[in-house]
Amino acid sequence: MTTILQKGMCRMSFSSKGSFLTLGDHEVSETIRALGLSRKPIMTRYYMERSGILPAGQVIEKDVAPLDGYFGTDHEGKHKTHYIE
Repeated sequence: MTTILQKGMCRMSFSSKGSFLTLGDHEVSETIRALGLSRKPIMTRYYMERSGILPAGQVIEKDVAPLDGYFGTDHEGKHKTHYIE
């Protein structure tokens, strides 16, 4: 267990109209689905600004290749936002 110091500013709302939980078909989703959570939240939180200081990492697996598409590479991408009324 690790404590991560954080600082941020957020907007909270108890009106969660348009917010919902959608789980995919993979191992992590199955674990979350087993918790029996509701698809509809009782509140929402939107962070306008958030920062944290992460502790030093620890190697847990050897001979892992670096991931492509991160810092130091140029790729085109899309960001989509869907608003539900």
